[in-house]
Amino acid sequence: MSGINKVIAFTVNRLRVTFIDESQNEKPISGTGFWVKLNSCREIFVTNKHNIDPTLKLGTNTKFRLNEVEIELRKKENNKVFCNTKFFRVINAKDSIIVSSKADCAIIVSPKFENLESNYQIISTVIRQNDLADHNFLKEKTQIMDLASFIGFAGTNDAKYWDQKWNMPIARLCIISSWPEIQFTHPEIKTVNTALVSGLSFSGSSGSPLILHAKGIEIGAELDSTPYVPPKVIGIMSGHCQESSNLPKLLEHSGLSYYTRSTSILRLINKHKL
Repeated sequence: MSGINKVIAFTVNRLRVTFIDESQNEKPISGTGFWVKLNSCREIFVTNKHNIDPTLKLGTNTKFRLNEVEIELRKKENNKVFCNTKFFRVINAKDSIIVSSKADCAIIVSPKFENLESNYQIISTVIRQNDLADHNFLKEKTQIMDLASFIGFAGTNDAKYWDQKWNMPIARLCIISSWPEIQFTHPEIKTVNTALVSGLSFSGSSGSPLILHAKGIEIGAELDSTPYVPPKVIGIMSGHCQESSNLPKLLEHSGLSYYTRSTSILRLINKHKL
């Protein structure tokens, strides 16, 4: 068993972003993100920097800039969730987006939405700040070959792999391929603080939470050589072997994907005193 509460799927939402250039040409992209409830009771939406910053995908000389950010929210009434979902534009994007300088990580802090309907809500109480793995957890509790899963909206508008009635994300299994306590360094991966998994993500999966499965025995752990380790968010899915146009040669047809470690999220939270 994974030890992961199935309702975590409701805290993973689609992200829709539009870049625009000086000639008003638009370039839309879509991805995944997830909500985290901070100890300060603030809500943040976590995603990849490349979903927000056009220079990571289009190059530092690109004329495109961020124009619009939308997040898909779900209908919820009386603690019951429904299949109805809608995109709402973030009206304070300029003031609420924080991006890492070198890691492929970004957060949207306490976003405000245009024409938000009261029965469409942020579901942020599932993943809490304490559920993000810190350096000590990555060093002491995770290891190569551990099982993990990432949950997101794999596919594109032309090839949607997620549930079409409920607009629910899908989960994919993977194993940790590199030592999780150190960042994976390779000249073809341009961002920092990454690690590898053996598992295939797809277009749209960027920004998916990567969650370590529970392991060990919770009751009577002193009798077992592997004590109980709870599930934790250990990173954000960041790159994969299906995006051939942007793929580092290292990952071509390799079955590997790479993620940005959760410590990058915590650094943004702590640096900005959220």
